Amino acid sequence: MAIITKIREKSGLAIGVVLVALGLFIVGGDLISPNSKLFGKGETTVGEINGEKIPVQQYSAVVQELVGKYTINLGRQPNEGEMDYIRKEAWNELIYRTAFQKEFDKLGLTVSKDEVKDLVTGNNPHPFILRQFTNPKTGEFDRAVLNNYLQNLPKMQQEERIQFYQFELSLTPERLKKKYADLFNFSTYVSKQEAQNEYRTQNTRIDAKYVLLPYASVSDSLVKITDSDLQTYFNQNKNKYKAEATRSLEYVVFPLKPSSKDSANTKKEIESLIPEFEEAKNDTNFVDRNNDAGSPFKAFRKDDLPKELASLELQKGKVYGPFMADGRLKIHKFIDSKEDTAFSAKASHILFEVKKDTSNKAKSDSADAIAKKTAEDILKRIKEGADFAFMASQYGSDGTAEKGGDLGWFTQGKMVKEFENAVFASTNVGLLPNLVKTEFGYHIVKVTSQKTKTKYQVATVVKDFEPSEETTDVAYALAGEFSNCKNVTEYADKLKATKNMISLQALNLKKDARSINNLQGTKVREVLRWAFDEQTGLGEVSKIFQLDDSYIVTLLRGKTEEGEPKFEDFKDQVRKEVLIEKKAEYIFAKINGKANSLEDMIKAYENKDINIETTENFSLQTVTLKGIGAAPVAIGKASAMKKGEKTTPFREASGIVMLEVISSEAAPEIADFATYKQKIAERRTAQTEYFLMEAIKKLANVKEDLLKYN
Repeated sequence: MAIITKIREKSGLAIGVVLVALGLFIVGGDLISPNSKLFGKGETTVGEINGEKIPVQQYSAVVQELVGKYTINLGRQPNEGEMDYIRKEAWNELIYRTAFQKEFDKLGLTVSKDEVKDLVTGNNPHPFILRQFTNPKTGEFDRAVLNNYLQNLPKMQQEERIQFYQFELSLTPERLKKKYADLFNFSTYVSKQEAQNEYRTQNTRIDAKYVLLPYASVSDSLVKITDSDLQTYFNQNKNKYKAEATRSLEYVVFPLKPSSKDSANTKKEIESLIPEFEEAKNDTNFVDRNNDAGSPFKAFRKDDLPKELASLELQKGKVYGPFMADGRLKIHKFIDSKEDTAFSAKASHILFEVKKDTSNKAKSDSADAIAKKTAEDILKRIKEGADFAFMASQYGSDGTAEKGGDLGWFTQGKMVKEFENAVFASTNVGLLPNLVKTEFGYHIVKVTSQKTKTKYQVATVVKDFEPSEETTDVAYALAGEFSNCKNVTEYADKLKATKNMISLQALNLKKDARSINNLQGTKVREVLRWAFDEQTGLGEVSKIFQLDDSYIVTLLRGKTEEGEPKFEDFKDQVRKEVLIEKKAEYIFAKINGKANSLEDMIKAYENKDINIETTENFSLQTVTLKGIGAAPVAIGKASAMKKGEKTTPFREASGIVMLEVISSEAAPEIADFATYKQKIAERRTAQTEYFLMEAIKKLANVKEDLLKYN
């Protein structure tokens, strides 16, 4: 009967919202009327699907329905961030119920009572059933517990019966969705050529060097842009500008960051806790009263102690710190130590990697012999007195080389077997006399701290740096000065008169935007709601908005509505793109005929800050290159080139690039591409639901206006 108690507990959390969902259908006309203050301004619809207007009441009921399911599954109410996701899913659910149903009807898709019954009591129960009716002792689904619950269901409280009824009602639409998606998934086909291309894309490796002449290196004053240039560019690229409802903002951010005085006070506060922490008889109570964040009590192995404690000789009852870590101040109290179940040790190594060639055994054997001979020579030099860390930095072939080969502390089970056996078999600190062979190659190993089973119990108090009320008041007062501006001119004058303030731009924001440049959080929606409000005019300055860690005052700089794109609506965006075009022309003109090599290109450009960059071991799956960022053209060109070949200068999003291939290693030939076929098929299947939703939205001419209500 334990599972019944468990469900009863969860239903207690969810039943309120389930009943509200039902109640909204009944009393929604009164609760969400045109005069209701809940949504304001008398709007009664949230959008349109297949020409059918969707009432606020219907949308709200689905939101509450999903909240109920979420609460049942997690045992708690969703937070504001999760509610943002739930609201969006509620709209998608309405699209399914309204638009997809017509597709189901066309195809004759139905779900019988027997199918629903099978999802509850059949051989393949629904995941919710499997999850909820699990035997706590075995961790497996227990059909006897399910049957017992169903037998007792008629005798249970009304709330529990409603909850299970809601679950059964959800099975039919869920099953219909799966049937529809499966029609597409079962038709997924991947050709052998596609699988071969996937394999080669992943396994062809390229080393290249290149030069980037960034657009940012060209001053705006060096290029001239006329209104005619902008208009011509717009006319030639109209298809780039989709006339959606967007808003462009100019805004000033007033960070709510602690002042130096606030930070000093936080440091004094945590320092004052140290004597009391050391004398505390009840560490749990002390930490509960004083800790701001994080897990206050943890047991650490030697290898995962906080780095500020790792090198200290810890004394029982002593408090260490304060330390700055993760942007916070911390003090740690060493409570006690005890025996762990596994050993930990600390070591350094020098790896001589062996590159295997599965298609050529002789080549692999030769590479193995060379790596072993080199490792033996270096081991001999270290035994004769050469510095281990220096040799690691010179000869190591993994990421530890730059740290002198230091692997830090690690616990049994974390390293490959051969390496681990060698380290934990050692009874002394120092250089192991023989090489260690693993699947990665040959290792020279130095044990730097002897193995131990000691585990350390530590209590931690964390103090966040928070702005004081005084600091917050200063930021709010300054934001208020901007918010009081009546128009663009006053805003610009205030900006000019205020030191160290920068006005930023966010162009062409859509209604469903989740961020404004780097500003994020659920309260971004409040800014967008103001910007998209019909009463907000161009050039209007907003009230003060408070985001998670700042105040913001915005100016409505531009707006576009759905329909034919207009030049004036996109002028700012066009100006940025034309500026890049002009800078590209400027750079090409400067290096024209002079870029016969990477070095020549740098010399012709006459900029001492430009250097040759190198990237090793990339493939067609690589997205970015060091120093360039997103580099699809460069990566594509490199994949079609041979060793020593170089390109002529070409454009990337960040500047003009010239590239030379250092080496190109083709993927070894294999006979079976089944694994790659399967990967492509799985990827396409995973995308099916998204593409179906987008297609149905387009066919159903879906229009939504959720911003007013979210």
